[in-house]
Amino acid sequence: MSDDSKKTMAFKTNLLLKHIISTFNAQLGIIWLARTDSLYTSTQEGGHKFVDTSSMVSFLAGYYYSFFKHRNKLSPIVIEDLEATPRIPENLLKLAEIENITSLLISPILLKKQIKGTLILGVGDNRNFSDINFDLLRLLTDSALRLNESINSISNQREKEERDNFLGSIIGKSAAMQEIYKTVLKVAPSNSNVFIYGESGTGKELLARTIHAYSQRKIQAFIPVNCSALPEILLESELFGYEKGAFTGATSVKRGLMEYSHKGTFFLDEITEINTELQEKLLRVLQERQFRRVGGQKLIDLDIRIISSTNVDPKEAMVKGKLREDFFYRLNVIPIYLTPLRERKEDIPLLVEAFIKYFSKLHEGKTIEISEEALHCLVNYKWPGNVRELRNLVERLIALSKSEIISLQNLPVEIVNDSTSTQLDFNNSYKTLPYIKAKEKNLIKFERLYFSRLIDKCNGNITKVAIEAKVSRKTVYNILEKQSFNKFQMIGESIWRDKSKAMEKVN
Repeated sequence: MSDDSKKTMAFKTNLLLKHIISTFNAQLGIIWLARTDSLYTSTQEGGHKFVDTSSMVSFLAGYYYSFFKHRNKLSPIVIEDLEATPRIPENLLKLAEIENITSLLISPILLKKQIKGTLILGVGDNRNFSDINFDLLRLLTDSALRLNESINSISNQREKEERDNFLGSIIGKSAAMQEIYKTVLKVAPSNSNVFIYGESGTGKELLARTIHAYSQRKIQAFIPVNCSALPEILLESELFGYEKGAFTGATSVKRGLMEYSHKGTFFLDEITEINTELQEKLLRVLQERQFRRVGGQKLIDLDIRIISSTNVDPKEAMVKGKLREDFFYRLNVIPIYLTPLRERKEDIPLLVEAFIKYFSKLHEGKTIEISEEALHCLVNYKWPGNVRELRNLVERLIALSKSEIISLQNLPVEIVNDSTSTQLDFNNSYKTLPYIKAKEKNLIKFERLYFSRLIDKCNGNITKVAIEAKVSRKTVYNILEKQSFNKFQMIGESIWRDKSKAMEKVN
């Protein structure tokens, strides 16, 4: 349960407890719920004197919870005179003395006739509970439990939605991605170290966050560290922290990132960028579960789960001496390989759809779709930058879009030019379109491919393009206008910008 949910539950349960105290004119009220081991206490004045005896109160509430449960007793116990009643637990007498209590009412809290907790009410000044309305008491105690269950259910649902959002962000229907889904759900609840490897842009940190979100450590910190982003000289002090006076400029104690991740998950991205000396120190931390700050002598206990990643072949890194073998095998308890996007083309349409939906909401709620030809082009592109490159492209296309359709003409030249994505799809054309339409569609593809490659060859010089194509410059400009080329799709010194600029050049 999240901290916010715990605060909400405590606030609302304490309000209800104060209402019970007021309704029955009690001096002291205690609610203890077994499933969450939650203890709520209050007095008529709004405070209590037994701040330092909460463990004693929990013990008492738990004692009577066991009493009710084992005897299957569903009705309250009323102790009218504590001093005159034999066999009262010593802790209860001590509590009564602290709070000046002479009579107690101890009731089970029920849900569908199942005992779920304990309510204790206390009064002093020789008053008792002889005239108490037990039906009203049962109604109020049931309310306390239902409130607790309701908030806990909402919190669990929110946590589930957060986990599902992470898992949903790893989009894919390919066999490779389905296998990753299964692995995440299997390994997340354990504390075993995970080693993720795959090319840059495949989503290694997102996968690490998903594993953390489904783990027992989900309410604790997830601390990511990009090992290649920090200078070698600073990395050790950033990881372990340092003591005052450890080096020039260390004017105070600083906790390291590993210390901040205590009880949580520590993600070491690009692990092969760490020098072998620091790898040896990290290996000792993994073995001993203890570390020292830089310049310190005291051993600090550490309870963390480590997820690490690299975009290079670990075995090759070991051969080159960039990765210690003993360190790797300590990290590589559960290996997960993220397949590059070009090897799971069936996932690209799903990713494109998800990114269009996401970025459309960010840009004034645009309703944008992608044409069949443009999607076919994206599916067949090689994506050297993997999912990150695709995501960035879709964001750019949405931001620059002036229509509701992303067409082939809107795609960058380098994608259209890719040999695997620009083959003319004659088979699909003649099967689904009349002759004239099929011819026109493939002619547009040919025209765009021909001139985009020619522009590339001529470094954007339109005059040279016209000479090479053996057509007039005006014809070239008309084609460029029709194909919606823009400055992001041209290279060289002469850049096509818009219709007015083109006409200026023609005239």
